[in-house]
Amino acid sequence: MAMDSLINICYTCFDSSSTVSLKSLINAEPKDHRHLLHLFLFADYQQNCAQDVQQIQSLCKQENVQVTLLPFERIKDFCNQRNFPSYHGYLLNYARLFLPELLPGVHKIIYLDSDTLVLKPIDQLWTESLNGMPIGAVHSYDASFGNGSALEKRETFNDGVLLMDLDALRSQGFIEWVRQLTSKDIDGCLDQGIVETFCFSKTEYLPLKYNSLCFLRSLSYRQYLKDYSDFRRLSKKEFYVAQRKPVIVHFNGNAYDRPWHQYSRSKYLFLWRRLYRQVYRKALKPQPFPKTSLKMRIFRRIMQSVAICLPGRFYYWLSNAIGGKRFR
Repeated sequence: MAMDSLINICYTCFDSSSTVSLKSLINAEPKDHRHLLHLFLFADYQQNCAQDVQQIQSLCKQENVQVTLLPFERIKDFCNQRNFPSYHGYLLNYARLFLPELLPGVHKIIYLDSDTLVLKPIDQLWTESLNGMPIGAVHSYDASFGNGSALEKRETFNDGVLLMDLDALRSQGFIEWVRQLTSKDIDGCLDQGIVETFCFSKTEYLPLKYNSLCFLRSLSYRQYLKDYSDFRRLSKKEFYVAQRKPVIVHFNGNAYDRPWHQYSRSKYLFLWRRLYRQVYRKALKPQPFPKTSLKMRIFRRIMQSVAICLPGRFYYWLSNAIGGKRFR
């Protein structure tokens, strides 16, 4: 097989979601002309993900996918030394910052968050032109991403799906810049803010179908124009392609949008859980909501009762109306 058909993919693993996402990516490949995939995997074993890593390795062996485990402890130590804020206790999200340094022989790579589902062949994204930019990403429709004094608020992208030109990042001194920036006060800023600050004027915005965000699936085009088109206005065609025929779905919203949660109402719930059964040979035990304050538990109970009866777009309106709370 020609080397130009090799596609490099990077995941982080801390639970079963990355395994299911990888399974969906493999299943989406055309049967008559599968591309050679090389998986680079970060795993934080303190999050009890050893079984998930074994499942990924077994899946890769069955499907003839190359897999390389990347060291995370050194990155974790660096993050702890610089007091990086964790996301729900995880530091794995920062691993993507170090890909240019850890993979000196790799020229280009696709980074995927574990809470994604690939529905169409990934080569569509792989062959997208970056037009000389180091990063390709989808617009996030959110103008703020951190409270750190070293970072500014500006137009942003969602870094759950990234097409990264590692050669360009290396030549532009990305790693050195990260080390210099993080020696300052970045309190309150997560990994996305760091990437966005460096790549603000160096990003090639990709079609929304490559990172179909949760909020899209509950909006009409008119609602989108009213509430989400401040920075970049999509055509009606691009909006509906991303909404109805996405290449990659990203479950970045609240718990009702995430198919592994107990009260999920996701359009992709049955597909995601079927893929889980195929890999783990057992039914998924859905995640319950974490225990919180009495006020939040009462609010969630109300939402659980009401949301079952409402279409998605009305649920989003209601959740915003009652305090604007979202479930993570």
